Amino acid sequence: TDTIVDPATGESVRLEPSILSTWVNEIRPGLRLSAFKGPDVYNLMYEARIGTVLSSRDDDYVDHRFNANGNWAMGMRHRLRAEYEFLYWHDRRGGGDPGDVSRFNLSPKPDVWRSNRLEGAYSFGAPGARGRLDLKARFLARRYLNNDQELRDNDRVRLDGTFFARLRPKTSLLLDLRWETIDYVRQSDPGSLDSEEANIFAGVTWDAAAKTRGTVKVGWLSKDFKDSDRTDIDDFAWEVDLAWSPRSYSKFSLLTKRRPAESVTDGSDATIISSIDLDWTHNWKSHLRSRLFGFASEDDFDASGRRDNRYRLGAGVFYKPRRWFELGVEYRREWRDSNFEPEALRKVIEYEDNIVLLTLDARL
Repeated sequence: TDTIVDPATGESVRLEPSILSTWVNEIRPGLRLSAFKGPDVYNLMYEARIGTVLSSRDDDYVDHRFNANGNWAMGMRHRLRAEYEFLYWHDRRGGGDPGDVSRFNLSPKPDVWRSNRLEGAYSFGAPGARGRLDLKARFLARRYLNNDQELRDNDRVRLDGTFFARLRPKTSLLLDLRWETIDYVRQSDPGSLDSEEANIFAGVTWDAAAKTRGTVKVGWLSKDFKDSDRTDIDDFAWEVDLAWSPRSYSKFSLLTKRRPAESVTDGSDATIISSIDLDWTHNWKSHLRSRLFGFASEDDFDASGRRDNRYRLGAGVFYKPRRWFELGVEYRREWRDSNFEPEALRKVIEYEDNIVLLTLDARL
């Protein structure tokens, strides 16, 4: 299956059983303000994404993001952080992470939604102390605004606590506990996707000067639906975030995780997403850099037996003649395979994108 593609983001816009190609113009104006008061930092940020899909004007979009956050240091042992974010966003039709969108969108336009996120964090323990404690709380509300998707409106409350025990000056063992409640506010039993998630991780984190840093967590995840007719999940989980810089001008990074998400695909209650993301950035000169990247994911739609595999490969070169101005060219190839039945729907799920991006980045 081929697709209308978005050269600005490298994502598919709409999947159809025909070969289509298009130019997409995307402008991202933004503004960032920062203020400093001693060790305290305050940030305000606004960004818009204005996209025009020349061969499919129904897929045009105007997205908005506003973020405000503050960081306070109260002596050596106590730190606070507060953050608020508002999004007015769209789900592109066709592809992507099933944690974001897993439904077949046969509507004439992409789904549009807005969300409000409020997050607070408290850290106890001086940097380098034998023990440290991080506590976080988050509230997230998402509301869908078109295509009769109100049943997907949901509220999420998440609590997270991590204890660090110093093993060496730059290395600590950790224990991470998480709990989240998910409330689909317009759904009622039976059939509701309301659930609770819990994660427990044990691991290690390190920062060896400028060469390498990383965090490795392994543990267990559970997702319990309030509707007893839905299938609960108990499974192995992990989160790994590694970075290696053999030279000051070259950096390799690896990110892999395994996590659950609700599914709106018929016959499936939840999805377990196992993914790996690789990236290499190399600065050949002060004004010239290159990037190679790859991504792979297995999306297991539990009881339905459906399994999707998503892949992405790409390379880019970027030239920066001025401190505030950069030109780039990038190629990406993305595709998805699936075992979904019947075959007619599998042809809608499977796709292949080939994208060439031309970018201009100007910042004042």
